[in-house]
Amino acid sequence: MIISMKKFFKYYSCILLFALLHSASYSQQEDSIHFPKQAIGAEVLGQGAALFTVNYERKLLCIGNRSILIFRLGVGYIPGDSVGNKYQKSAWTFPFIISSYIGHTNHFLAIGAGYTVLLAHNFVDSTSSPPTIFKNIEYIFSMKLGYRYYSSKYGFFIEAYPMLQFAISGYPSELSRYSFGVSMGSALKHRKKHR
Repeated sequence: MIISMKKFFKYYSCILLFALLHSASYSQQEDSIHFPKQAIGAEVLGQGAALFTVNYERKLLCIGNRSILIFRLGVGYIPGDSVGNKYQKSAWTFPFIISSYIGHTNHFLAIGAGYTVLLAHNFVDSTSSPPTIFKNIEYIFSMKLGYRYYSSKYGFFIEAYPMLQFAISGYPSELSRYSFGVSMGSALKHRKKHR
């Protein structure tokens, strides 16, 4: 299903607004796992399918006493570049990610799947052979398996993971590939864990 950019931004803004409003009414009760209820972060490469992505994430629920489900939205940027004698315009990406974190204290196994929309105008990926031209809207599905360290004392996290990207509508099949991502960020409204 192809949607216009105007409709896409409308839907994306509604989802982001809902997540932010919902976070304001989130219960303040302590969970058995010390993990941020909401956080912001920056990511290099990874599921945002961009050079650099800024993300907002929200804890949806705890499953038992060792597993957490997270929903994440982001905005990524791929800078323009000169390819041959032409300058290629920059591109924007919008990832929607669901992840499960399994662990306790500070160490978590990260398992996630995501859907990323890439908005481009004849953007050329010169790293592929032959170079691939992206059309106006591309769709990317990805899966990750990695590690997250979360400091409950300082509200800081860092995560690293390998991942797979798969072809979806309009996304060239030759670009289904392995990749890697690193993200770091901070909890919002962090409260130090009392010992």
